[in-house]
Amino acid sequence: FSISNEAVVGLLKGVASILGRFPKERIKEDMKKLCLVQVSHIQKLIEENIPIEKNTKSDPVVWLDRLAAIFRNVNPIVQNGEQHPCQEVVMEVWPTLSLAFQRYSSDLRVMEHCCRCLRFAVRCVHQHSAPLLSPLVEQ
Repeated sequence: FSISNEAVVGLLKGVASILGRFPKERIKEDMKKLCLVQVSHIQKLIEENIPIEKNTKSDPVVWLDRLAAIFRNVNPIVQNGEQHPCQEVVMEVWPTLSLAFQRYSSDLRVMEHCCRCLRFAVRCVHQHSAPLLSPLVEQ
């Protein structure tokens, strides 16, 4: 059966919200699994130079929106001095986002969704996004 991307994004929002309440070690592991599913599709589109068909699985916007939904809705409580459980995941996702920025630089629609995804990734980890600033500036 077929499920709409809107429904998938809704499910990911719910899963991410629940994930944010898990113990920190579990958040890190499960967040990585959840994000890597989306990232692997983006990587495949870039590596295989698959032409974009809007609102299909060959549209990077589909995967970027799913990734953005995860980052936007995982909100673990992190005490001062604690490492954010999503920081490592954001750093692992960055190289793929960077490639997407390069590959789709001429496509305004995709770039808008790349920026949105990055914005939610940075918001997700707040001040723990500092290690991302240098590669981001160099981009």
